[in-house]
Parts: sequence; structure tokens; C-alpha cells
Amino acid sequence: MSRSLSRDGLESIQAQELATLQPLIDVVAEAGAQGDLHNVDANTLGHDLMTMAHMWALKHWYFQQREVGLEEYIHQQVRTVVMNNLSESARKRVGTSAVR
Repeated sequence: MSRSLSRDGLESIQAQELATLQPLIDVVAEAGAQGDLHNVDANTLGHDLMTMAHMWALKHWYFQQREVGLEEYIHQQVRTVVMNNLSESARKRVGTSAVR
């Protein structure tokens, strides 16, 4: 689809994506600065989180075939990505309720 866009159109879409992504990167960077995350790159983790959100939109059919709804998908991703990147002190504050 992006191949059909003009250079200006593609640049506009990319700018919109970065504008949408930036608040997520900011939150990850702040959590890292507060010591709530292990040594992670905020840009990389922010993009990973955004990609996981896109994955549901693109591949929900697959997860639904496996009887995994949106809520369960979110819990699995939080458990896999977010909880594994939390520092010990942040993990204790969050507790096990976040991972079921």
C-alpha cells in the first residue's frame, strides 16, 4: 500500500506514525529513568509495543482460532514483554495481579 503513495504522502504517514508512537516512547523512557525497567532502549521497546498492538489488528483471526480473545492477548503480551522488563522493585509494586 505504501508503494502507491507519493513521496509527500509517505512522509505524511510516517510523520503521523511517529507522532502516535512518541507518547509511548516517552512513557517507556520515563519508566526507565525511574528505575522501573531494566536497561531497555525506549525507542526499541516503544516500537515493539506498537507492533504488538498492530499485530492484533492484523492477526486477530489467528488468535481467535486458538480461542484467544483481545483481553487474553493483552495479558499474554503484558506477561511476556512488560513484566519481563520490569525491575524487581517495580515487579513487587505491581504484584502478580497484572500477570494473573
